Amino acid sequence: MRNLANWGRIAARRRRGLRCGIGTLLGGALIAGLACGSVGGHRAAAAEVNRIGRTIEPFALPDVYGKTRSLGEFADAKLVVVVFLGVDCPLVKLYAPRIEELADEYGSKGVAFIGINSNRQDSSTQIANFGRRNNLSFPLLKDRDNTVADQFAAVRTPEAFVLDKN
Repeated sequence: MRNLANWGRIAARRRRGLRCGIGTLLGGALIAGLACGSVGGHRAAAAEVNRIGRTIEPFALPDVYGKTRSLGEFADAKLVVVVFLGVDCPLVKLYAPRIEELADEYGSKGVAFIGINSNRQDSSTQIANFGRRNNLSFPLLKDRDNTVADQFAAVRTPEAFVLDKN
């Protein structure tokens, strides 16, 4: 099990998948948060605080080639960055190269990256093509029934979460 840290604000969850919006941008010292499309006021801030420090239960999802991948595969990583992606989201398209740069830069420092797509309309083939077009080297997983997205309380793409070993 790993603890969760998320920088970004919570917005209303759409059941058909994650909404495109700036949830978290990766950069600077690894994670710098910006948000848009968030629910206003104190409720959003309180909900955000409740997500930080939460424990994420181990999960297993199929990658775009059908192989089951689990969070446990990254047990040796100092940190695991889980990024929720959508193939049609303009913000994901914009930031995919930067996410890959960060994965390259921090991979040698013990930080693992995982991409998860929870959008029902995105097929595994589309996700694999997106990964190839953007030269993404980290695993891309398909969360068909949104169970992992729900566990993280992910609401938009791109949205990134940093998991520590605790």
